Amino acid sequence: MKKRPALLGALCFTFAIVMATVMFAPPVGGGAGADPTRPVTPAGLGRHRDRAEQLRQEAKVRAFAERYQQFLDGQWVRAVNSNIWYKRVTEQEVARKAREARQRSAQRTTKTRSRPPATYPPSSHSGQYVDGIEVCNGTTLPSCYIVRRESGFNPRAENPVSSASGLYQFIDGTWAVCHTGYGHASYAPVSVQVACARQIWANGAGAGHWGL
Repeated sequence: MKKRPALLGALCFTFAIVMATVMFAPPVGGGAGADPTRPVTPAGLGRHRDRAEQLRQEAKVRAFAERYQQFLDGQWVRAVNSNIWYKRVTEQEVARKAREARQRSAQRTTKTRSRPPATYPPSSHSGQYVDGIEVCNGTTLPSCYIVRRESGFNPRAENPVSSASGLYQFIDGTWAVCHTGYGHASYAPVSVQVACARQIWANGAGAGHWGL
């Protein structure tokens, strides 16, 4: 009977020590109130590793986003520069073609203006001939008086104050009626000028074109 109280007291003492150890032990894996010198448990170490891996992944994502934004900015700058370059090259090409067109036009004009006057064979009783072609007769063609007055029988004659030119001094508007394919009467061969004059003269019905 005396041994039972002693055994019961030992059990109570052991239980008290266990409870005190559980109640006053610091949190596992760190945290508020944790002892920094206390070794980290495997579970706490796993949580630290997971957090570190998450931070590394977030850093990778941010770095990729920054690089991609830089790439987009570079693409935009290249596109703008390409558009500026294309516009500049296009403007230069248009200006070059315009200069070449003006030069060709000036060369054609100079060449046309510098053509030597046609040579005229002796006139016959049926009218005046230029380059072997009859240019006037007063019936199917204007009279020789008209041709002499208008151009002096020069198929390249140019009026300095109007668009009139050629043997019959057609202005460009009248000349266009004949649809010769030449923009100016003096540019056309004598035969073409005569054919247009025959059409406009119309056996004398069109004499009003020459002020008759």
